[in-house]
Amino acid sequence: MLSACLHHGLEQLAERWGSDNTQVQQRLSGLFISVLQEGQEQGVLNNQVGTPILLDFFYGLLLRVCQMHLLRGRAGRMADQHGVLFDMLWRTITVSPAEPPVPVPAAAKAPTATR
Repeated sequence: MLSACLHHGLEQLAERWGSDNTQVQQRLSGLFISVLQEGQEQGVLNNQVGTPILLDFFYGLLLRVCQMHLLRGRAGRMADQHGVLFDMLWRTITVSPAEPPVPVPAAAKAPTATR
């Protein structure tokens, strides 16, 4: 699911760079938040930070990679590399099998609104 979200995000950035898609952005953020929170509750994703921080990490990485791709004038579509990029991102936000799960503090859980 997160891999599909990354691919979708890369496609959307390429198609709509600089345009305002507030409703689309809110729906996508809501989807991300729910998937990330579920992953934290299941002990798959790092729960030592709040769910909104994981979302910001995801978006921040996506934005930086896409910006630099454009600024460097690289050929090709970033979406074509979504598998490799997702694998890199996944390794940074998942819990290592050797790590014991940490209880999620109530304050770290996502608020009902994404912003």
